[in-house]
Amino acid sequence: MKENLRDCLKELILFNDPRNTNFEVTNEDGKYHKATIKDLQELNLSDLYFIADLLGMSDLYLKDGDQNERPARSDLPHCR
Repeated sequence: MKENLRDCLKELILFNDPRNTNFEVTNEDGKYHKATIKDLQELNLSDLYFIADLLGMSDLYLKDGDQNERPARSDLPHCR
């Protein structure tokens, strides 16, 4: 889990570096597979939510203050 903005940005850079050709994530069964575009989008979105929270801008992704509008962090894939 990220502790600060620096860690979050480092993670985003790593995830999105085109030289990272062996990027894998876990599926629901805990098995690893090559990351898809959707996996990358979910990971990016998780980090963007974290950054928005740090900056006090959760309104960017919450509708009418409803915390249920964003996916739970535990629902997002884990990378290695």
